[in-house]
Amino acid sequence: MFKKSKIHHILIVLFIHLNLSYAQRLEYRGVVDANFYGSSNVHQFEGSVQSKKFKIHRSKEGDLLAFQVNFNILEMSTANNKRDQNMYKMFHSNQFSQMIGNFQNFPLEKILQNVHQDTVLKVPFDLNIKGFDQKLEALISNISHNNHTLSFELNFEISLSKSKLKAPRAMFGLIRVADQVQVKTIFSLKESALSQIRQKLSQLQTK
Repeated sequence: MFKKSKIHHILIVLFIHLNLSYAQRLEYRGVVDANFYGSSNVHQFEGSVQSKKFKIHRSKEGDLLAFQVNFNILEMSTANNKRDQNMYKMFHSNQFSQMIGNFQNFPLEKILQNVHQDTVLKVPFDLNIKGFDQKLEALISNISHNNHTLSFELNFEISLSKSKLKAPRAMFGLIRVADQVQVKTIFSLKESALSQIRQKLSQLQTK
């Protein structure tokens, strides 16, 4: 009985230490799978790209997150080599190799409150293309949380002209790409090992 009580006390002390020492440490490791959909006056096309893996840190407010999502331009693919090469030129990939999404004050708690609900949440973020930042708004939906992984869809639109991207023309200008591009992404955020330990210790503390 004494040993069990002593172990319980040690775990509580460890839990407090983890909360104080790691309050600002990473909570999730994430990756984003993105699909983009465009069109021209003669056909439609789509492409895909996966982000680099990234870490997410808690903000001082606790339930808000701040993080960046980076995509390598040369990893974007529309399954058409000639179109892909024109796309890389449009992004000036030799000078700007990445497209960066910057999220501040990401509402983690609000997202978790809407797991498996038919809820759509609006989230502002900054998108950096060719070194130029623009403020956009995305819609979050289809939120799920299973096996320590939080996943959801995050969808938005990009204007090529507002992003300072000049779409290439083909057939002597007869084929023109539309200005609006739809972007649909799936975020997969896996709780860090430390976060899982803290949750288990928290459960022990309440027993």
